[in-house]
Amino acid sequence: MSQEMQETLRKAVLFAAGAALTTADTARRFFDEMVERGAMSRPEAEKLADDLSERVRKAREDIKQTVNEAVRKTLEETGIPTREDMAALKERVRALEESSTSTAK
Repeated sequence: MSQEMQETLRKAVLFAAGAALTTADTARRFFDEMVERGAMSRPEAEKLADDLSERVRKAREDIKQTVNEAVRKTLEETGIPTREDMAALKERVRALEESSTSTAK
């Protein structure tokens, strides 16, 4: 994968994670303010904050999965081998070396 593509993907992931964290932090402050105003109870605010945190966690996982899938597809399309491809190739070479060593004896 090109250096430029890696940097673009890294920035996209950081942006998405930062946006999610900012949203959760802002929401928690909002819920705290609503409790102070008496618009909701502390348990209600905590429940809403926890629900939002779970949604943010899920969104982060979804983003990570989407980015990983995009990288995988890009590697396939460009013909760049993955770690798994390289590991399989190393194993084949090892097996061939063992086979040729045993047949040479």
